[in-house]
Amino acid sequence: MKAKKSDNTLSRERLSPPKINLARLGKSSDLDPLTLVQNLSPDEFEIFVYEWLLASERYDRDEIYRLGGAGDKGRDLLARDLEGNLEQFQCKRYKEPLTPTHIYSELGKLCYYSYRGEIETPKTYWIVASHDVGSKLCDLLREPEKLKAQLLKNWTARCQKKITDGRKVELTGDFRDYVERFDFSIVKSKPIMTIINEYWRSHYRYIRFGGDRPEKPKPLTPPEQIAESEPPYLYALLEVCRESGRRELPLFQIGKTAEIPEYFQPFIAEQRDYFYSFETIRRAVRDAFTENSYGSVDDLCDAIYEIILTTYRRKYETGRRRLDETLDCAAKATNLQTSPLYSDLRWITPREQKGICHHLVNDKRLNGWVNADDDQYF
Repeated sequence: MKAKKSDNTLSRERLSPPKINLARLGKSSDLDPLTLVQNLSPDEFEIFVYEWLLASERYDRDEIYRLGGAGDKGRDLLARDLEGNLEQFQCKRYKEPLTPTHIYSELGKLCYYSYRGEIETPKTYWIVASHDVGSKLCDLLREPEKLKAQLLKNWTARCQKKITDGRKVELTGDFRDYVERFDFSIVKSKPIMTIINEYWRSHYRYIRFGGDRPEKPKPLTPPEQIAESEPPYLYALLEVCRESGRRELPLFQIGKTAEIPEYFQPFIAEQRDYFYSFETIRRAVRDAFTENSYGSVDDLCDAIYEIILTTYRRKYETGRRRLDETLDCAAKATNLQTSPLYSDLRWITPREQKGICHHLVNDKRLNGWVNADDDQYF
């Protein structure tokens, strides 16, 4: 009987991309990275390797999966490289270097389930151990035929009762022939310091190791078409333009290219740049940081709101004057040290501070720029 072809129907768990805890910035551990990794729990170590895969440029981020747990059939992590080749990762967080006896049952699962067609045979089978592999296992991995011979020799003691729950897996008949033909050169070890060094060069290092701040993201370019998040502050700017008395006014419609008369183009472009400067920060915190870090965005908006409120509420002859004075007040604000976005990351400049004002209009905390219901404040 031939080995069955894999049906690839196993339900896989995909983890959410790891996120940075803003509270850890600038707070490096007293332990070196290797010791920190070696002190992780088995589950945390597996997730650490997952984070390293996500940070790597060698793998398709949409094809990285965690399967560790009951029913994983010997696979902790799977990843496809950019050419579509499958690589499998077996994670071992032990307190000492791995010996051959640590992996015989895992290799048995690789052979058994690929023989049955229940898993795809990977191009490379990586052993990732917190304390690396010991000398005996290292030597066997360099000589695949010897590794195979030792697996066959130790099958009864190390594999027969450890592959499936409730029954023995005998090394007989067609299955034995399959194991004897199996190419064990695909089994390799990945040095833990190689992983740590690559992880350290990525922005994910802040998840585990803290320390320096990540680089500020490149500002978003305002799109030609109006985004769903833009109309409130743009309509407020339209009222400012209407005060000029000119007949041709900007036209803003969601999903449409903004129609802006030449006279107003510099003004509208500048204000949209401010809006997207802060929108860049808001999205970066949402996408790259833990949920408890997002409060820093709201806190910063609250701080700017309190700073500009007196200036905003004054009576002005024109909405343009209110806009200019309020944005100028926001830009000059320096008492924002309680915000880690300002003090620790140093991502907030006068441009972002001006952009917050437009976000406050979007959130209906500022009632536009023209009139702005002046009388309600007096």
